[in-house]
Amino acid sequence: MAGKARSRGLDPGFSYQHSAFEQSSLVSDDADLFDNPAIGRFQNGAGHGKDSGRLHKPDVVARVLGGARMAVDDFVAEQKPGFKVEVVTADHQNKTDVAASRAREWYDTEGVDMITDVINSAVALAVSEVTRDKDRVLMVTGAGSTTINNEQCSPNTILYAWDTYSLANSLGRTITEQGDESWYF
Repeated sequence: MAGKARSRGLDPGFSYQHSAFEQSSLVSDDADLFDNPAIGRFQNGAGHGKDSGRLHKPDVVARVLGGARMAVDDFVAEQKPGFKVEVVTADHQNKTDVAASRAREWYDTEGVDMITDVINSAVALAVSEVTRDKDRVLMVTGAGSTTINNEQCSPNTILYAWDTYSLANSLGRTITEQGDESWYF
């Protein structure tokens, strides 16, 4: 995309989706670059979600989408960008092939510019590869594999939350620096 990207740094007053959207190359001083940018939001209907049917109930889907739409509404209210931001959702079923295929479809045919909420590490890695190929943006919010920001690091992927190395290393280092020689997880 042409244009001058705008970056203000992560502001703790904004939701993670708002912050990533603003951080990404999708937000530009040239508002005419957009028709209607779209954010894809994956959810997992496998495992306990499948067993309870929780993710397929209309009120739950409305709440899931509602949070993402509230973040978009906050962004639009403050920034007044002059374009509409759409939020779409899909169930990746905890399967890498389903997630990668849906991400590709979103990017190629539905105009999705950014994907978020890929919780499973394998799914995040699969979607990250598609995102890099399509030169779009992925914000990983729950997957914690160090592979995301090491071996398969991508300039198109934002690891927003945590990773397994940082959690284990920071805790272990802090405990041993305090002189504790024996401790258990």
